[in-house]
Amino acid sequence: MKPPNENGDLSAAAIANPAKDVDTLGESVNDLEQLARAYVAAADAEHAAKLARIEARDRLIQAAPVGSKFVGVRVLKRNCWQLNDEAVAEMTATRAALIEDGKADLVATVIAVRIGREDQ
Repeated sequence: MKPPNENGDLSAAAIANPAKDVDTLGESVNDLEQLARAYVAAADAEHAAKLARIEARDRLIQAAPVGSKFVGVRVLKRNCWQLNDEAVAEMTATRAALIEDGKADLVATVIAVRIGREDQ
């Protein structure tokens, strides 16, 4: 793995292409802490960008008439179905029955989740 830069952060190349396999425990605890810090920083930046995108979208929807076109954006109206509580309960029961009958496969995934964000 490439060494951290002068700020102690890992480079994008080091994050994207780690030289060692973490599963082999070849990574030191410090390397894993650096990866975790890089993940937290990226997750926080992504969250801030998402909030800004949502705010801009909501303001655009409120101000622009349906059918408006801008650079890279079109304001559209969509019709969607929203299930009522009875339908949701029926779907939940159907899913549970399918799982119980062995008609569904459990797929396990390993994920990393950003914890401790103050604005949550």
